[in-house]
Amino acid sequence: MGRLEDAVDIRKQQLISKLLKHHIYKKDGQQLYKLTLSEVEQVYATLNKRPS
Repeated sequence: MGRLEDAVDIRKQQLISKLLKHHIYKKDGQQLYKLTLSEVEQVYATLNKRPS
């Protein structure tokens, strides 16, 4: 893999780890690891918009 692919994978893993800590495992019935980075970022963005 190239540097860009590695960077995308690392960022995706970081976001998935944060989502898992909040007990978010799927989006629309699909496992997070099967989503694209953009889709994972959207899930994470909705997490940050939730009231604490």
